[in-house]
Amino acid sequence: MNYELRITNYALRQVLILGLYLALTLALTYPLVAQFGDHVPGTATWSLDEYTLLWNNWWFKHAIFDLGVNPLHTDFLYYPIGTSLVFYMYTLLHVIIGLPIQFAFGIPAASNSEVVFAFVVTGYGAYLLIRYLLREHFSEWRDAAAFVGGAVFAFSSNRFVYASLGHYNMVGMEWVPLFVLFFIKTIHETRIKNALLAGLFLALALYLEMTYGVLLFLFALVYLSFVWRVVFTRATITRLSTLSATAIILFLPLLIPTLGEIFSSGYTFPGWGSSDKLLVDLFGFFAPTSLHPLNRFWVEELDQVRQGIARFSDVNTVFLGYVTSALALLAAIRFWKTLRAWAISASTFAILSMGPLLHINGTSRFDLDGLQVTFPLPFLILHYLPIIKENRTPNRFGVLVMLALAVLVAFAIAWILARLSRFTIYVSRFARITVYGSLLTALLFEHAALPLPLTDARVPDLYAQIAREPGDFTVLTLPLGWRNSFGQQGSEDTRVQYYQSVHRKRIFPGNINRNPPFQFEYFDRIPVFHSITEIEFYRAANDLARDKLIAPALMTFFDIRYVVINPAVPGRVPYSDTRAAVIEYVQNVLPLGEKIFDRDGTIAYRVNQARLPARQKIAFGTESARPYQGEGWDRDEMIADAPAQWANRRDARAMFPLREIADYEITLRALPFDSAQTLELIVNDLPIQKFEMQLGWDDYRVTVPARFLKLGINHLVLQFSNVARPRDVLPANFAIGKTGITSPVEIVVNAGETGSIKIGGKEASPQKRGYNVVVIDPANGAIISARAFDTVNDRAESRAFTDFIAQIPNGHIVAIASQDAVAANLGDRAALAFRDLGGQIDLRQNPTRTHALIGVKSATPGSALEQSQDGATFIWVGKSQDTRTLAAAVSGIVIEKK
Repeated sequence: MNYELRITNYALRQVLILGLYLALTLALTYPLVAQFGDHVPGTATWSLDEYTLLWNNWWFKHAIFDLGVNPLHTDFLYYPIGTSLVFYMYTLLHVIIGLPIQFAFGIPAASNSEVVFAFVVTGYGAYLLIRYLLREHFSEWRDAAAFVGGAVFAFSSNRFVYASLGHYNMVGMEWVPLFVLFFIKTIHETRIKNALLAGLFLALALYLEMTYGVLLFLFALVYLSFVWRVVFTRATITRLSTLSATAIILFLPLLIPTLGEIFSSGYTFPGWGSSDKLLVDLFGFFAPTSLHPLNRFWVEELDQVRQGIARFSDVNTVFLGYVTSALALLAAIRFWKTLRAWAISASTFAILSMGPLLHINGTSRFDLDGLQVTFPLPFLILHYLPIIKENRTPNRFGVLVMLALAVLVAFAIAWILARLSRFTIYVSRFARITVYGSLLTALLFEHAALPLPLTDARVPDLYAQIAREPGDFTVLTLPLGWRNSFGQQGSEDTRVQYYQSVHRKRIFPGNINRNPPFQFEYFDRIPVFHSITEIEFYRAANDLARDKLIAPALMTFFDIRYVVINPAVPGRVPYSDTRAAVIEYVQNVLPLGEKIFDRDGTIAYRVNQARLPARQKIAFGTESARPYQGEGWDRDEMIADAPAQWANRRDARAMFPLREIADYEITLRALPFDSAQTLELIVNDLPIQKFEMQLGWDDYRVTVPARFLKLGINHLVLQFSNVARPRDVLPANFAIGKTGITSPVEIVVNAGETGSIKIGGKEASPQKRGYNVVVIDPANGAIISARAFDTVNDRAESRAFTDFIAQIPNGHIVAIASQDAVAANLGDRAALAFRDLGGQIDLRQNPTRTHALIGVKSATPGSALEQSQDGATFIWVGKSQDTRTLAAAVSGIVIEKK
């Protein structure tokens, strides 16, 4: 009976603690509870990432329950090429947890419930962790102290900053303390259950945000360094292996596609990935966030960050708190032997959160008596470690800093209360409770962010009106833009992504974490889209007449039935400044029909579409082919006397629209790069026919049955058996133009920014401004001399150039590369000197061009290998310098009904 009573009391105590964390959550996120169904945490003038997370909830439900498709891929964004969502900020576990609420009450209520759940369970998980750590040191005040520690971690200022930025993935840290708890128990206790639970909570954390994998791995390394004597036993290693295996098995449904994306996606990781900005300034640790009610300048700080004039390099994310720091320091001193792992963890991850270079009050470069210096930090090392470097946001280490501080604070609270308990005669129980409440209040207050910023999640009525029109079509929403973790193209507004949850039609823009560069390039090379994004960023459209001419065909190709011009958020540039110019462009260029909506800043037009031609011809090598071309196509060029493009990968994708389902004939005109080439045509992921390709241009014709096709955009994949590099398969050509002289060595000339001349693979050019000249022995390829003549700035250099050319022995090979505007001081005699090398170009006629030449002294004018053009000029003798991978060239595809 006593046992059952203890169990009941324990259960009631846990319910009470959860209830208290819920009450604190609703109070400290106010006014969210008062606007639970139509507003969400976030800030309208910032990135609006909260609407990405709202869209996640809708897309998962729509993909699974309505469409029956893989929710880790979508073509409802980035239409028609689509995009992977494997590395997307999906918060997948939250989405699944929120499904019942979404079905019952809608998306905002589901998302807000997920946020509240994260706060409550974070506090409770930290409470359980700290209660376990306190077990051998305190008894009477263990629960009270653990509750405070849980509150410090759950309601730390960095979580409110993340919530206010719409970064719910970093609000969702509830599984972190639970993993840490059972990880520690796995090491110190023998029950295998602990390893299974630690693996479970690690997998759950990864399903929320994969960055937690990096954070928890590093935490485990730090902790293990303090208990290594215990670790190196067979039993402990077995338990840790069980933990790892459990996490891998449970995470396998997402791990397999993640590994596939890593090895095959072609994602680029540019430079430091903003880790030199998204860090914690040393002063930031002690500067209350701009969300604090006594320090409120949140919107102003965001605007200053956008302009690059803020106190710190980015929003101040990790404020440690004065009371928090004082209590943590007290605990570290008083319980150093017990808590040194936590104290050193706090210090370690605080240093890592400061990024690659030390920043003090916004400065990373310091003047030491005239010497400009920077101070590298250990985060630099992480940048060069595979997988770990994917955490490009140093301030996220603040999660582990605050967890360690929460543990330290709880020990300090327990010690203070225990000390007061010794003086029961002098200190009443009420007084001890008052001290306890005061400390809890002080801790919560210094991290407070009241009122929590909210954004309006109500969807304009227009989108419900569009939803009522049957059919699968596209809506052109403005502003038009695309964004990933490293940059953006156009003026992206994530609200239009969320609005898709109401109208359920396809759109072009989107906000995702990672994407191959092609996905931005596709939209940028479509003239009308390019013009809109240029105007959005204060630039002028290049050719309005051209855009107006091709706009009807584009509207038809994409089946755009509505153009919606959304209102700008005041102060959210650039669209708040350029919206009027975008409207003017749209009204003048696009084939708009009636205006169907104009209210509350939202304007919508129906589109007058042209009829889709019965016979569609995709003319490769021309601008008109751009919308039809997915991944795998190289630049426009003349190939075997025909405008065409090379397929530069084994799978090259083309797209074509259909408005009627029937049998269609597809005719492909192609030329293989390699004689042993096969081509298989795949339509909408279904193989149609395979061909052995013939040398030269040939037509490859196939009939596609109606059952393989669909209304809207269809996908045609050209699958080749192999690709090859011209450099690897084409015979070397050492002939120098038509001079009759063969070079004994490979020569590569690159005129332009560098003025490079490589002889036998080694740089020989001075690479200075003006004409760079290298003279080569025709017998053995030895470099006789290398000079540069600055005809950009000095007329005398023109005479020196002429004299130098005159002294070169007849028959010697001469390579020349220009750098900068070399024609500025080029005299008549110098221009004629090129003719003595077999050249014939006088750059003074086109002074902005670059100039490259490989010639021979006393050769016939016009016989040298010579080229001049706008931009870089690249010529060579020897092996081909073309390192592209090529499969076959395509000059056209014709689609017509049988």
